[in-house]
Amino acid sequence: MTTVAKMVGIGCLVVLSLLLLNPPATAEATNKPSNPAAQERLLFVSECWDNHKPETFDNALRLFQSVRAEYPDALEAELASVEVLRIRWLKGDGPAVTADYATWLAASPSPIAQGHALRYFADDAAQGKDYAKAETLYKEAITLAANHIVAGLAAVNLADLYLSQLKQPLEGKTLFEQTAKQFTGSPIEPEIRRRWANALDFFAANASPVA
Repeated sequence: MTTVAKMVGIGCLVVLSLLLLNPPATAEATNKPSNPAAQERLLFVSECWDNHKPETFDNALRLFQSVRAEYPDALEAELASVEVLRIRWLKGDGPAVTADYATWLAASPSPIAQGHALRYFADDAAQGKDYAKAETLYKEAITLAANHIVAGLAAVNLADLYLSQLKQPLEGKTLFEQTAKQFTGSPIEPEIRRRWANALDFFAANASPVA
């Protein structure tokens, strides 16, 4: 586990450098249509995958690849591609993933899918304690994904970051409220409200109440 964590940490610097040199091509990219059945399948696979446990990597990889193969023309195929790259990265396939990510980005994938990738880069930056970079990347992910659930997931991660690391409780509280309102009725509403409740517990234990 230590070796994997160290590999991921070092590799993130390489990928983030690549990202800065090759920013998302939003001007040329348009979002592919979402397929409801594909979205349901993708969410199910995502919920079943615990990416902190290496023993789950191979099965998750197969499942995401199956989503990509079954719905090749849907937005969810691009989102599954991001997940495939992420899992391969965690398995230690860093150089090949870096090259494949550059190829994927050059094809101008949907802005939502680009935002999904940026959310993972932001997560890695936060884990590496580069909180300023993480904040910037989360904001870019939210902008790219707009009203898609990818934006909601990036927003709650950013809200957590405001509360736990950046010591900006008002910003965190406001962002949780806005995100919960924006994604009411969406498939991720329960997750948002669970994360918000956990954040409020954290805030209550670590800071003075915010009016």
